[in-house]
This record gives sequence, C-alpha cells and structure tokens, in this order.
Amino acid sequence: MEIDKVVELVQKLLALSHSSNENEAAVAMGKARELLIKHNLDMATFVETEPKNNSFMEIPLFSIEEKWEAHLVAKVARHFFCRAIWQRGNQCSLVVGKADNLLVMVETYYWLRTQMSYFVDNAKPTNGDIKTQSWRTSYLVGISFTLDDRLKRTEEELPQGEVKALVVRLDKEVEYKYKELHPNSVSFYTGPRNGNAFELGRQDGWKVNTQSRRNLALGSG
Repeated sequence: MEIDKVVELVQKLLALSHSSNENEAAVAMGKARELLIKHNLDMATFVETEPKNNSFMEIPLFSIEEKWEAHLVAKVARHFFCRAIWQRGNQCSLVVGKADNLLVMVETYYWLRTQMSYFVDNAKPTNGDIKTQSWRTSYLVGISFTLDDRLKRTEEELPQGEVKALVVRLDKEVEYKYKELHPNSVSFYTGPRNGNAFELGRQDGWKVNTQSRRNLALGSG
C-alpha cells in the first residue's frame, strides 16, 4: 500500500475513533495503531505543522502501555497547554490541545522518552536491589517527577505581566475543553514504588536534556 494511502486511511480511522459507539471507536483506534506500527509512522505526522484553523483537537498517542509512559505524557502535556487521559485498554493516551501545541508536546514527549529508556537501561540499582520491572517503573516515574519540577521552574522564571497572563489564560482554556470532552476523568495512581529506585530516578532526572520549547507554544493564543 502506498504511503499516501496509508496516511489517508489512518486519518479516517482516527476520525472514527471519536465515534459515540464505543466498540466502533475501539476497533478504529486499534486498526490505526496497527498501521502506524507496521509502516513506522509517527503520530506527529497527523498534526498539521501550520494549521489553518488552530482550534482544539484530540489525538491518540499509541504504544502507551505502561504507567510511567502515561504519567510522562500527562506531565509533559500540561506544560504545553495540553491535557492527556490514559486509555489503558487501547494502549494509548488521548491528548487534547491546539494543533501547534500538540506538535511541540508530541515531539518533546518522544525526545524525553527516548532518553529515559537509555537511562533506565544503564542505571545501576543500589542497596542490593535487583532491576525488576517494578524497579524500572519506579526509577522512570522518579525521572518524570524531576522533569515536571524542572519544567515548572521554567514557568516560574517567566516575566510577570502579559506573558504570565497569557500562560494562565491558555492553561484555563485547555482545562475547560478537556473537562468538556472528559467530564468523568480522574487521576490515576502510578502504583507502589521502590523507594531506592524512585530516588535514583529523581537524581538522574537532572541529567535528561529537556530542550524545553514551551515558548514556541505561547504563540497559540
């Protein structure tokens, strides 16, 4: 199948994934995920880089299978005027935001996740711990907490006045839209943690290159 036809089909399936019929939506999302993986397509392909109408939209990020990944998506989304909800059964997170913010958010998420995978593969457990799946998850959640703190510091350093007011307004706008689309959403618990792994992850989170591009998202007013 030609790549253009694949992209067109994925776009149609993503549109169907918002169907009020839950079974139809789940099937469509599952087929879209299969095509993305089979043809090695990035979700950012389906977010316009220069949207004609920069209104709110919702896109799925696939292969979000573990809690640490969903936690990272949610944290990063908030810093780019987006919101995310994890659909564990479909192994994806639905992300709400304006197109230009979504593009930056998706790029940032994948960049951070790639680095985090490298760090956890090379991390050395302390105090006699063994690198189990639980240890890895605790370590990765620790990194995501530190990344969240670092991005918050960037926000705190923004100048008072119009820029700060714009940040508040954009954040309120996306929060309102998110609650409109998902009125019954609740925060999820990342599960019990290995304290040593979590603290090591918190420390290593300072080594991750965030390359924050949040200021690019400020132009979405």
